[in-house]
This record gives sequence, structure tokens and C-alpha cells, in this order.
Amino acid sequence: GDRLTRMNQAAKSFLLQAIENGTWVGMVHFDSNAYIINELIQIISTNERNMLLNSLPTNADWGTSICAGIDAAFQIIRKRYSQLDGSEIVLLTDGEDSTAKNCLDKVRESGAIIHFIALGPSADLAVREMSNVTGGIHFLASDEAQNNGLIDAFGALTSGNADISQKSIQIESKGLTLSDNLWMNGTVIIDSTVGKDTFFLITWLKQQPIISLLDPNGTPMKNSTVDAASKMAYFSIPGTAKVGVWTYSLQAKADSETLTITVNSRAANSSVAPITVNAKMNKDTNSFPSPNNQCLSPD
Repeated sequence: GDRLTRMNQAAKSFLLQAIENGTWVGMVHFDSNAYIINELIQIISTNERNMLLNSLPTNADWGTSICAGIDAAFQIIRKRYSQLDGSEIVLLTDGEDSTAKNCLDKVRESGAIIHFIALGPSADLAVREMSNVTGGIHFLASDEAQNNGLIDAFGALTSGNADISQKSIQIESKGLTLSDNLWMNGTVIIDSTVGKDTFFLITWLKQQPIISLLDPNGTPMKNSTVDAASKMAYFSIPGTAKVGVWTYSLQAKADSETLTITVNSRAANSSVAPITVNAKMNKDTNSFPSPNNQCLSPD
């Protein structure tokens, strides 16, 4: 499923746009061993973000030692803070590690919060338990690229300590596998409560598409950045994006192409909370034909 490319797309989106200024971020890679890639860096400008972007892995080696990765993450946090309490770790792995249970007690007692993103369906139950016992959240990202699961998972990981006006809010997430019709068209509405740091991200599987993005006045946006190695392009709208309907058109250049678009933004005004809706389930599992019970909570 081209997991390495999709991981880089999601992590780059997260580092470029989702992480709030002022946050301290480090990076650990692990296979059968763990490697500290970046000590904690405070995000102040694009310089720190780019340093982390350049540290993302370009190849994948064999082996999965989740406990080694967690230990390395604990090390870099302790170099700056005496306690792990309240620190947050984003653990991205296929989770296929039967030894993960060996450090479950250590993780539980650490005070750290583990957010787990499972890439693929075969994660060991002990890894999922790490997020449960620490108060973190967990996601399952399938190998179906059109589901946009990895980017959505990273995008949901805004800091619990950040003010709502600073949090990145996902406005659109859409993906299609195109064969007969090579066009993916759509619109995105920017209302008056959002618009700051608006970020349009486009990804592809095979070949860079032709991309058109129009603001509500019909003016084409031309300030895109293309990352050919990671098969992604993005528009960072300067200032506050115009209120209204934004229109995008993506033309695939290859047959059976998979394209996705994700749009994030922040509150336009720190004193006016964005309009959001939270969907919740009152139980974890459901059996057919019982209907799902949901609660939509507008904020």
C-alpha cells in the first residue's frame, strides 16, 4: 500500500500545519532498535518545522520493537522535563510486535499519553492497550489510500493543552480512485469563524495531477508547493482566507489514479470560537441489524 510514502504525506501535513507554535517536538525512528533522530525542538517558525520534515524516514528496515521506540521517546522528553506526566507520544506502527506487552506496565506508570496510529489491520492488542491505559486515542489506517486514513488520523491529534483558537480544524477530507473519469472536482466552504492558516493538501499515488484551486472570487491560487518525492502538493493561503466557496479541480494524469484532498484551517479571531460538530458513539461495538446510536454535539 505504499505505506512509507503515505506515512510521509501524513507526517509532513501534521508538522507543517497541525502542530501549534510553541509546542516542543522530537522524533524517534525504530525497527528492531530505536534511534533518536531529533531532541525536543520548540516550534517557533518554519525553520523548526523544516528541520523535522527533513528527518522523516526515507526507507523502512525490518523489525518492530515498540518498547525500544517508547524508551527512546521517554529519554528525549526526560532531557528537558524531569517528569513524563502529561507529555504526548504519537506512536505510528503496524503494531506487529508480540513483545509490546513487556513494557505495558512501564507505559501505564509513566504518566505519558500514548496516541496510537495502527497502519494496517494486524496490530498486537498490547499496543492498543497502551493508548487505552494512558488516556490517549487510537486510530486504524487501512491500506486503502482513497480513505485518507493516515492524514485524517494525524490531523485529529491536536494538543489537548492548546486554546481552541490555535487548534487546526479539518474542513474537508476526500479521496477517490479514478479510472474512467479522470477528474476529481469539488468545493470547500470557508465560513467567517475560520480562515487563518488555511492549508489545502493534495496527494497522488502515481503521477502529479493538474491542480486548479479558485478562491470565492474565481481567482486562481498559484502559490503551491510540490513535494514530488512524497507525491504531495499544498497551498498555504496567506493571512485569512476569503469567506465563501472555494473550488478545486484535480485532473489525474494516470489511469487508476488515487487522489486525495484535505483542507485545514484555524480560527479567524481568537475571541470567536469556530463552529464545530463532535460525533460520538455510546458504545464501542454494534451488531447488525441494531442501529448505530450516535450523538451530534454542536459547539
